[in-house]
Amino acid sequence: MPLAVYNPDGSIDWGATAQTYTATLSVTDNTPASDDGPQTSVDTCEVHITAPPWQPIADPNGPYAVRVNEEVCLDGSGSSHPAAAMYEPGHPWYDNLVSWEWDLDNDGAFDDATGEIVCIQWSTAGTYFVCLRVTDEAGETDVKCTTVIVADVHDVAVEDVTPSKSTGIDPGDVVTIDVDVSNIGDYTESFDVTLTYDSVIIGVKNVAGLVNGGSNSVQFSWDTTGVPEGTYTIKACADIVPGEIIVANNCLETTVEVRYNGICGDLDHDGDVDGDDRSIFRGALRTCEGDPGFIPEADYDEDGCITFSDYREWYKCYKAFLSM
Repeated sequence: MPLAVYNPDGSIDWGATAQTYTATLSVTDNTPASDDGPQTSVDTCEVHITAPPWQPIADPNGPYAVRVNEEVCLDGSGSSHPAAAMYEPGHPWYDNLVSWEWDLDNDGAFDDATGEIVCIQWSTAGTYFVCLRVTDEAGETDVKCTTVIVADVHDVAVEDVTPSKSTGIDPGDVVTIDVDVSNIGDYTESFDVTLTYDSVIIGVKNVAGLVNGGSNSVQFSWDTTGVPEGTYTIKACADIVPGEIIVANNCLETTVEVRYNGICGDLDHDGDVDGDDRSIFRGALRTCEGDPGFIPEADYDEDGCITFSDYREWYKCYKAFLSM
């Protein structure tokens, strides 16, 4: 029997696969040849392959958190139908969603609202169960549920991450990074803010007693000594406070570029070219890219290795600095 025919994305090509196949079974026994063996029997049957009745998929999103008497919009637009993704309208196996019905009072009846997105508010604090039922053209249905927590809200957020400079950072520079945080919940909060570059911790600062509606700015100093040249993601994250549900706004990122743009020959980035730089060069001499101790900026001819040819170029930088 042929195997299923697959589309490039890994899904089954039912147009090519769904047909009638003939399956053949052959069995042979171990009767010895002296008894006219072995004996074989063959039988066949037809196998009819048809496209399965694809089921719709309900997705009410959530969970949701909202204040008392504040409107929240329940979003069922993520609901889908596999057949709509696999086939064009007009194909015999095409199917799609035709209705979105909501049960908002947990009574099992989907008669409270209709539509992909519905907005509602509750006047009493509590945890409410809401369910979405989707129906397709063939009358098939699917139900999924989620929760809405109606209460005062715990919610802290990182609003801005501002480095003193984001380009032209020489290795060894100290970059000041300001992180603005706010409390958009209903309670006074205390929490830590952690700043990292490519997941390496720069520092942790505590924000204590930030009242609801308040904001604060915390400042970090990033010493880039020893940081290789490259582009880095600076990420600030406020700790999730107890009871916090909305956490997507707890972190914020920006990027900075560390590139040496200083004095030719200044391998230790201290603003001059002297014997210390000569010693650094000698330590890197005869190393190649990938070797321990290799210094890319000492590879003046950019051939991947540090040789006496590069030393001659460094020495020119040294003489030029002395003549300044």
